[in-house]
Amino acid sequence: MSAISIRQPWAWTILLAGKDVENRSWMTRYRGPVLIHAGKHFRPKDVRDDVRECARIAKAAGHVLPGTLTMGDLKSQTGGIVGMITVVGCIRDYRSPWAIPGEWHWQLAGARPLPFHPCKGRLGIFKVEYPFSLAGRGEE
Repeated sequence: MSAISIRQPWAWTILLAGKDVENRSWMTRYRGPVLIHAGKHFRPKDVRDDVRECARIAKAAGHVLPGTLTMGDLKSQTGGIVGMITVVGCIRDYRSPWAIPGEWHWQLAGARPLPFHPCKGRLGIFKVEYPFSLAGRGEE
């Protein structure tokens, strides 16, 4: 299945805090389901700064961040698949508090967390095997 790698806490924010756009320097024609791979990169200071930024944007967007997620939780959810979303479009100038001006905005819908499954990430959209039986779905 197709996957994209996103650093924490941004992967978590897509799944749990209403982030409806992924900012990229490149556009995609891909539409459809994509697994979210949480990148292995984890620098605590950077992640803390990003968590603050996520909280600020989520508040502006009318979402509340779950208060129970810790730095340890985020670190344990790196280097593998953490969820699934659907890419429904890719445009510039998308109207979302999560959209960074000048970037391509991958429009996202239907985010759902999946049980963590370790695997290597890659640049771009890449193929990965995910054991959907972990999520209670034997097919796919």
